[in-house]
Amino acid sequence: MSHLTAIVDRFLPASFGSWGRFISSGAFNTLVTYLLYLALLKRLPYQASYTIAYATGIALAYALNRYLVFRQPGGRAGPLLVTLIYVGQYFLNLAIVSAAVHWFMAPAALAPLFAIAMTVPLTYLLNQRVFGGLEPDPEVLPAAAARPRAWGRSAAIVLLVGLPVLSLALNALAWLRFGLDLPYFDDWRAYDSGDIDSLEPTYLFQALNDTLTPMGLALDAIAQRLLDGNSIAYQFLSMVLVLGALMLLQWKLLRAALGDPLRAAACFVFALLMLQPGSYWGRENLAYQQALPLVFILAALWLGVARPWRDHWNFPAIFGLGLLAGFTYISGAFGALAAGTGFAVAAMLAPPHPGRVHFLRAGGALALAGAVTAGVQFVTAILPSQGGTHAPGVPMALPTQPDFWLYLLGKVGRSLVLPADRPILSLVLVLMALCGVVAATVLVARAVRMAAGDAGSLLPLAAVFGAVSAMVGTYLLLVAAGRTNFRPPEVQAALDVFVFGFQRFHFFWASLVWPWVVAAAFFFADRRAVSGGGLRPYRPALAVCVGVAVAVMIGRGALDHFGHQRFESRPRQATAECLQSELQAGGPIRCPEWKMQDLRNAYIYARHIGASFVQHFPIHPVVLGVEFPAPWFRLGRDGDSVQARNMVQGAPSMYRGDKDAQIYLEVGHVPEMARCTVLDVAGRLKSSQADTLTVYFREPGQLDFTQDMSGALTVGGATQAGVFHIRLD
Repeated sequence: MSHLTAIVDRFLPASFGSWGRFISSGAFNTLVTYLLYLALLKRLPYQASYTIAYATGIALAYALNRYLVFRQPGGRAGPLLVTLIYVGQYFLNLAIVSAAVHWFMAPAALAPLFAIAMTVPLTYLLNQRVFGGLEPDPEVLPAAAARPRAWGRSAAIVLLVGLPVLSLALNALAWLRFGLDLPYFDDWRAYDSGDIDSLEPTYLFQALNDTLTPMGLALDAIAQRLLDGNSIAYQFLSMVLVLGALMLLQWKLLRAALGDPLRAAACFVFALLMLQPGSYWGRENLAYQQALPLVFILAALWLGVARPWRDHWNFPAIFGLGLLAGFTYISGAFGALAAGTGFAVAAMLAPPHPGRVHFLRAGGALALAGAVTAGVQFVTAILPSQGGTHAPGVPMALPTQPDFWLYLLGKVGRSLVLPADRPILSLVLVLMALCGVVAATVLVARAVRMAAGDAGSLLPLAAVFGAVSAMVGTYLLLVAAGRTNFRPPEVQAALDVFVFGFQRFHFFWASLVWPWVVAAAFFFADRRAVSGGGLRPYRPALAVCVGVAVAVMIGRGALDHFGHQRFESRPRQATAECLQSELQAGGPIRCPEWKMQDLRNAYIYARHIGASFVQHFPIHPVVLGVEFPAPWFRLGRDGDSVQARNMVQGAPSMYRGDKDAQIYLEVGHVPEMARCTVLDVAGRLKSSQADTLTVYFREPGQLDFTQDMSGALTVGGATQAGVFHIRLD
């Protein structure tokens, strides 16, 4: 091996540094395993070929890193840690390879090269932790060693932060590609009542679906007035702004709590759980309003941690953000109360220090706003139902019922992208994850209580962790109480209730806690490393766990927004066809998507205010002579009620006219016509010269015909009779 080392030193001198030797040895390893991959690809699928080639390269990678790159033994745990590193990289690379082949149509032969290029900086950083420690190789010049380490850190930060940003971009593009400008379920309610564009206080402050949501209703009205309620534009804007704000606030809070940007990025990458497909975007326009309180609460927490202004501005701003959260949704009211309480309790546990009072006041301001709005929400939305929900006959679930907790655990499982088709495994993993949350809570509380000189640096992490944990826990209790019993009667078995909890978007709030659980783990890994008197394997092992978790999240579909939106669009197309067909029938508008709700009034009001979706669903002109829908008047059938002026009747349905020829039609359907939104008049007319045909109509009680109640059309100028059609809105 010494001879081989001398040969390597001849071609790769010390100035290359460990980074240069890592790249060179990695290129050699890649060449060997890539040739093996190509050979196997002739007989096996690309997934199996990649797996075998990758497993072969792990042993080679350890030998190269141990003897040629870092030239350090790496301790007795070195082989195990290197295996963990490359197993984690395997899952991440496999996810990237699969995405490249299936999503971007990359050739299977080139897909591994893309994966290697994306993950090599992280792999170098982790191997350096195992073999080289925190100090540069003694044989390498300091400047030469510092540059690659800094570059590796920057690349890792960009990758970890870029994955959630990529997820948001894919989500937005998928919605623009597959979204449909058509209201969905609850969105029809405000069209049906004629309030979709209303800013009247009596409408904004009415309780709907067990909540008071004046902020959300006001935003819907503004979107209707500015965007004509266009679902594509509305959901695109709400998605980018709300999710973008949540990502920004999570990043700022993690940076303030952890200090180190690399550790903050390693926690921030778990925002992929918040951004996974199937959240508030893709169906109802108004669904995102349940996420909006989180923006206000996290902004309030950031004000409490960062203190960007003087306290006489910070505290009123925190209180105002709490009010906005509480009046956006009922979960915002109780969530602000819980978050403020958790924030203040963390400060109370800390020993006295200069910043402690600010944290207490900030938490108190947020909790006070939450208490005020929670009281209003309770009196307005909960108390009148007397233990029930907004659906008649569906009671609230209680914590004394096992189904309550099984449904709650299902939401936690969904937030972790666990498989619903393997309920026992998922339930075990959920219980383990919750044990981790409890353990992190106890350890953080104990650490901040025992802190002495470092209380000021620990308190931001403890306060935000306590606030987010309390807020998420309170939300899950609310959801379980209000939604557990909204399930089919056949869902009664314990595992069935647990799996039922995976449905719908109520997992969203739970996904916010996981970056902070990882942040707590990093904090304690650092403390163990320091207390151990030297480099310990905790931080590299934790970094490997983060890499494996990222690979699992991607493999479980955390980035599959295009597939999800494509799947969601298929039944919506059937609904669009149903709506178009029902409109032409002239009767009730009933489609399966809305459980046979009659949408006539909703469509009429949407047409009246110029909602954007109406242009995609026109009422087609009535075909002359058809019996369905039956016309109110037909000249050949109802000619006896016709009064003609300057016209001579030649047959039951034929008239010959002179100048200013007029026909008066008594339709005889006054009540129906009084409710009429679209009136179609069609006939057959022959005129040798071009002329103007005008149709006038009168509303009930109106004596004279007026120009504003009319429609005109140029006709004639042909030797053959032609069909005319006039539509009056």
